[in-house]
Amino acid sequence: MGLRGRRTQRAPREAPVDRAVEELADALVAAYAPGTLLDIGCAAGELVCALERREVGGAAGLDVSGRSNERRLSPAVKDGSALDLPYRDRNFDVVLGRDVLVHLDPADVPRALAEQARVTRIGGRVLHRVPVEDAWLHHLDAVEGLELTGMGAGPLALYVELTRR
Repeated sequence: MGLRGRRTQRAPREAPVDRAVEELADALVAAYAPGTLLDIGCAAGELVCALERREVGGAAGLDVSGRSNERRLSPAVKDGSALDLPYRDRNFDVVLGRDVLVHLDPADVPRALAEQARVTRIGGRVLHRVPVEDAWLHHLDAVEGLELTGMGAGPLALYVELTRR
């Protein structure tokens, strides 16, 4: 309650400024100039908010936690699964996963990547921060419609880049 017994309205939650997230957002905008980007495993959506501040109007986030609606920082953040993405085919310029694949059963990784290929526009990019080990690379190069095209640099140095064909 505010002064004189009036209810005060709570200010909307603001995304905390995290230097690493801000650098990642800058690097994504500089490297890919995405009009649309999906952050899979986004938690509360800190990166989505950072991209919105950079006027990436089509930034969206998805998290499997089941709690993103309680703590989300943007209305563009949804609950969902990497195995069944709730988006239209060829909807995003860039699909990004930060340490997402390592939390999946290895048998589900090809299915998750196929879903990401489905929602990525032709010529778009799928980026994943993954342990660079032979065991992971064979998954990344084995999905129809995705071609392993490189490794990132700078803030994207730990990311593997796949291009939607």
